[in-house]
Amino acid sequence: MKRNMVMKLASLFLAGGLVMGTAACGTKTQQQNTGSGEDQHEEVTISILHEHSPEAAENIVSSAGFRAMLDKYKEEHPWVHLEETTVSNSEILNKYLALIAADELPDVTYVKYTWLENMVENNMLVDLTEYINPDDYVDGLYSVTYDGKVWGMPNKHSAYNLILYNKKMWKEAGYDTFPTTMDQLIQAGEEFKAKGITAVSFGNTAKWNAVSYFTSPLLYDYCGKEWVESMIAQDGTAKWTDDCFIEAMKELQKMSVLFNEDFNMQDDMWAMGWYMQGNAAAHAVGTWGIDTAKNMSEEYKDVWENTGVVILPAANGAEPTLVSAVGAAVGVSSKLEGAEREAAIELVKQISSQDYAKFMAERASTTPVKTELDFTGKGTQYEEFAEVLNTPVSGLNFNDYFNQGIANLMQAETQSLLAGNNTPEEMAEKLQAFQDQL
Repeated sequence: MKRNMVMKLASLFLAGGLVMGTAACGTKTQQQNTGSGEDQHEEVTISILHEHSPEAAENIVSSAGFRAMLDKYKEEHPWVHLEETTVSNSEILNKYLALIAADELPDVTYVKYTWLENMVENNMLVDLTEYINPDDYVDGLYSVTYDGKVWGMPNKHSAYNLILYNKKMWKEAGYDTFPTTMDQLIQAGEEFKAKGITAVSFGNTAKWNAVSYFTSPLLYDYCGKEWVESMIAQDGTAKWTDDCFIEAMKELQKMSVLFNEDFNMQDDMWAMGWYMQGNAAAHAVGTWGIDTAKNMSEEYKDVWENTGVVILPAANGAEPTLVSAVGAAVGVSSKLEGAEREAAIELVKQISSQDYAKFMAERASTTPVKTELDFTGKGTQYEEFAEVLNTPVSGLNFNDYFNQGIANLMQAETQSLLAGNNTPEEMAEKLQAFQDQL
């Protein structure tokens, strides 16, 4: 999308009242200096828009980590004034889409893989390649690389195909350990269903859950890494109508026996509650689910004490692939120059630093920055969680890397497939037809 298209989009967003000009206010350089001698610095003001409010930081580890990095930066850069605008997590995406359309980004901006082409082609971002090493990040900076250059520094990482399971319920059902293959899991699902018990609680009203938890790992199982990355790159080598995709979706259909029948009408939090109340033998969730379950442990102590953590078993004889995504990164507006640009670059480096990785790891949470994940002493659930995170085979979550139109269609078609309203072949044809129009 070129700049004239951006300006057209801007008029649409302005008409809807979404553009937040105040969030992207320009920077100012003061004439006076701070310090003396070699420590002199120009006073500068940097704007940043994010969702990590002090209230969010009280309950969400990633928000606490983000704010801790801001505090550290402020302490070490007293000559920099940060103008922060915070919005809710549910609002942040639309706010940034509006600001991108209006070409009014804050000085330190969010960067997502699906935004890169638009932002880079319209010269909105500073090239950060020289300031960052791909080897220091879990995805090798795949999520922030466009045209061979790096445009952001990752600060949020999530894995998706995790299973919390009630060891006591599985043992009572005759399983000493959780199934290690998809065939075994589906067989167990049929046995639990015959007893009137949900095998795996699951909520999909947001639609992305099924794709992240099940579709993405199944495509690695059946189609492999090269096929998945070809689809994300849209290079024309792989197609939705390929046999491997259809076979993967047939496997997904079989998995429906595992879930509560109303999964398309329930959300993720309801599904967690259903599990913690003892109504389901397991729960499908992402990395955030461990903390959510722990926060409910006082009320549901027995279930928490019997909870184990595993990766979703693989299908088709494959080894499990831990599907994850760098869901957020921070970059620098290209409108900045001189001292403001230097200050902004130092800020994004701090937000995506080893300091951040250490903060998150100490709290048994994930990080896009490579660091040792040793949750010893945090409880058996977190120790098993660390084992899952150290799964040797990793892959990309479709929802975070596909063209947004494809991602939306994939979510809708997956929901319909699980509800029995379409077939794998019909799903493949619709996706390919949409792809061909891009």
